[in-house]
Amino acid sequence: MRPEQGIAEAVSAVWYSHHGGSRMEVPVGVVASVMVTHPDALITLPTMAPEEFAALLRKVWGYWWLDHPHLAEMARPITSWLDEDPDEHTLKAAKAVAEAAMRRRIKSVQGLETDILSYVVTDLRSHGARKGLGEYHTPPDVCATMATMMIPEVPPKGEEFGEPCAGTGGMVRAYAHRIKQLGGDPADYVWHMADVDPISAAASAVNALVWNLGGNVLVFQGDTIRHGDHDRQATKHKAGAVQRWTEVVKQAAGAYRLIKTTKEFEALMEG
Repeated sequence: MRPEQGIAEAVSAVWYSHHGGSRMEVPVGVVASVMVTHPDALITLPTMAPEEFAALLRKVWGYWWLDHPHLAEMARPITSWLDEDPDEHTLKAAKAVAEAAMRRRIKSVQGLETDILSYVVTDLRSHGARKGLGEYHTPPDVCATMATMMIPEVPPKGEEFGEPCAGTGGMVRAYAHRIKQLGGDPADYVWHMADVDPISAAASAVNALVWNLGGNVLVFQGDTIRHGDHDRQATKHKAGAVQRWTEVVKQAAGAYRLIKTTKEFEALMEG
């Protein structure tokens, strides 16, 4: 069994044994959050109260929004539950999922070589639901073979790669991994990922962070056949996210200047 399969099975077993409910976006979001959280912040996970764990994840996503607003916003389908004042039962089940992932050494498994979230989504979602969505994630070995055929040498920097039915981004991962194997840097390229399923699209946004794909990433959630202009829509959303980021940073800078000026004035008066 592949390590990522073991992680997915452990996560699924713990979630359902704790009667976590049918909201699979919660355990998927927990695994995704653990993947983008610095290992040092998770050292005390076993002794954290469930509420403390949720507070940590909110801080983590606040950080990632400041660093990559578009991707953090696209990840909302699997992280927004944190802002819904989840009940104690859900929080306990969520923390148990995180502990299960950590016991399976998820931090040493994750990286450009694997798509853990693909296994997690597949294991948590019933066969019937996958069939209804037409969701069949391409096996990693097949992706690797296709990437080798498509990318025989390091592509010119700035070249675009994308998948209109990306799932959690498995094919994009294979392209990026192939480029890295050839000595290139995936962050030097443009990546497009789209999927009709909100959870899979959100997972692909998180994977873009985990795989260090850089700042030139566009993620779209929707039917790419119906929305033929999905790249334009994704670009528009990214621009909007950056604008929201700019407004927040300006407000924070203004508040900082006000506090600094006030303190300087108080110091002057005291002097």
